[in-house]
Amino acid sequence: MEGKAGTIHSDVYQAYSDNLRKAVGGVFRSDDYGDKYFELQAQLQSNVSRFAAYKAYHLTEQLKKKREEWTNDDDFKNIAKAMMNTFNRYQAAEYNTATARARTAKQWNDFNADPIANELYPNLRWLPSRSANPREEHQAFYWLVLPKNDLFWQQNQPGNLWNCKCDWEETDAPIDTKELKADDLAKARSEGGGIHANGLEGNPAVTGEIFTQGCTYFQQAGKDAAVEVIKTVRTIVREQFVDLEKHLTTSLGNVLVDNITMIEVSKGSATDKTYFLKQEIASNFDKYIEKLHPLQPENVDLSHNRKNNIFYKRKKQFEQEEGMKVFSLALGEYTFTVKLGKFRKDGSYHLYTITG
Repeated sequence: MEGKAGTIHSDVYQAYSDNLRKAVGGVFRSDDYGDKYFELQAQLQSNVSRFAAYKAYHLTEQLKKKREEWTNDDDFKNIAKAMMNTFNRYQAAEYNTATARARTAKQWNDFNADPIANELYPNLRWLPSRSANPREEHQAFYWLVLPKNDLFWQQNQPGNLWNCKCDWEETDAPIDTKELKADDLAKARSEGGGIHANGLEGNPAVTGEIFTQGCTYFQQAGKDAAVEVIKTVRTIVREQFVDLEKHLTTSLGNVLVDNITMIEVSKGSATDKTYFLKQEIASNFDKYIEKLHPLQPENVDLSHNRKNNIFYKRKKQFEQEEGMKVFSLALGEYTFTVKLGKFRKDGSYHLYTITG
């Protein structure tokens, strides 16, 4: 109301993020380490949190512009309420689409998990929409049968249109391209081809993304938006971790990790995509301990550190004195460096940084 809104309103971000994470979690129903969907679910959860952050950013920017136009409080309240209602209606479609795309990703994993089943059922069949009023876009694919390894399925899946209610199934039925012409099928197989909404490109099980860079919220964000989004979400997450203790009693070699009281996640030079993946790891660190692989600590010559950077020198000296334990951690296509440091008098380790 005072025109002093930050980059993202924390309550708005939290509402959108919680809602979309619920959609993903409702499909997988488990985020236990060792579960066959564990890594995929983590990637999709980080993706919808990123999407929610940019949506909240976009909404906040729109509200700030409206506040400049409507200085009267009552007028602005009405405008703001109408805009919030519009974004909430979008949220319903986004929730449904997140559910559908998460389900598609899970099915894809199941379709390709068993070599014997792949021999028995080598193909996939596109099933018609369950909608009472199906749209025309996907109707050309109804009953289409193609091999599981056909490039067609990398660009086209049920759920890659907003509110899509199509489905697919494994089958031993022969290949059937229905009425599709050879040129149309070739186009549907090509990278970036197929029939999909902007922001819903690609196979989510392969890309680890429900909402892609083609989404409006990403496209309309300015070049500095990523920095501002990370900065704001970082503050929100830090506030959530205050007074939070996670008691971890899993040993990893000679490392015992327990009593994480404050989680710091270094942005480093990473993109905002990897930031949200790192935040996913930090928020559920106890589930990732068994995935850590020990690395040799960096051997730094502190007498000739790069550019004579005194802060770098102090940081490295501090890390060496504190006996940092360094690990690698793979999640999807990314590999991160995790550092655990002794910050307590009892010698227990706690999460220092996640970089990469």
